[in-house]
Parts: sequence; structure tokens; C-alpha cells
Amino acid sequence: MSISATHPTINKDREASSTRPPATIRLLVADVDGTLVTHDKVLTERARAAVARMRDAGIQFAITSGRPPRGMEMLIAPLALTTPIAAFNGGMFVKPDLSVIEQRVLQADVIEPAMETLRAYRLDTWIYRGTDWFVHERHGAHVDREEWTVKFPPTVVADFTGLTSNVAKVVGVSDDLEAVRECETARNLGHRRTLATLLPRRYSPGSEQRLRRHASI
Repeated sequence: MSISATHPTINKDREASSTRPPATIRLLVADVDGTLVTHDKVLTERARAAVARMRDAGIQFAITSGRPPRGMEMLIAPLALTTPIAAFNGGMFVKPDLSVIEQRVLQADVIEPAMETLRAYRLDTWIYRGTDWFVHERHGAHVDREEWTVKFPPTVVADFTGLTSNVAKVVGVSDDLEAVRECETARNLGHRRTLATLLPRRYSPGSEQRLRRHASI
């Protein structure tokens, strides 16, 4: 059986839909890499203008990323951000002055075993703690690339003694992709090409809702 476009039930539904008030957008959250900035990590004038127009329309703008907090600092002034910033994909929320609002850290008793596994597979270890990034080698594998991306240098330490509490993220880095794969399998760590990453188990679910709460929306 066919139903014509003039069917009374359909028309009634359309009338009801047309009388509903339009949804009000109060906050727009954007990822950074691959969304807000170009492939070359450039914030364009077009993007800045779009954010300014949203602000003029009464829409707040916030950013989220897998980057550490300081890795988004270069966006705060150009975008005139006043909203909380979601770093580590929601593992940490900071104010525009980079003071920590909330963070979800790794359990202290998993840090040493994780680093031991990274060493066993000859992966370099990076630790992100608070707003700082710690490495063993100043120009180790992919350090220069990461520094270029986040626009701040790491802190070089001989070892991680005293730095294994309140850790937001542990990363294993290598150009040996097979070693990364084997390491990821051994410890069930997430990986992306040259990285094996360990993050708090609950770091990302609900991050948008938590950001809205911190922004009082």
C-alpha cells in the first residue's frame, strides 16, 4: 500500500515538527589535530574568524585533544579561549591559565611494570605528569617531532625516580614497528604506529559531558 504526500498523519507530524523551537547550540567542542589545525599544525585565519563568529552568536567554543595541556597553549590567545581545555582526550581538564581542574591519573602500581615492559622491548619511555613531559634522551626517537607539534620541549631526566605518581600518560616510542606491536600485545597497551600508550582506564568516556559541567553549561 502506498501513502500519498497528502496523507493526514504525515501532514500532522510535519506541522508538529515545524512548531518545535529550534535547538539552541550553547557549546561547540573541536578536536585539534586534523580538525582545528591543518596538517602542518597551523591555525588558519579562517578558523580564528569562525570561532570569533560563534562567540558573537553566543556559542562558547572549547577544544579537546590527545595532546598534553601545554601542547594546546599556543591556541589559547589566538582563539581567546575562556572555556576549560580537555587534554589527553579528557584525562585532564585545565583552565586557560593551565591550572588543573580535574585529572584522572594512572594507578601508581602499574607505572613501574609498564616501564619495565617498554624497556624489555627496547622502546623509549615518555612520561606525562601534570603539565610536564619527561624523557630520557633529548633527541630520542620522535622527540623532535613531538616538540614541533606541541611547541614546548621535554624535561630530560636520567631516570624517572620520584615521577611515577600522578602520571597522566606513559608512552613507549620506537621506529621498530614490530617491537611496538609485540609490546602492545604483551601489556595490552593502545598503539598508533610508533607509539605504545598507557592511559587511565576511564580517561575518555563522558569527557564531553564533564567539559560541559566544568564550563557550567
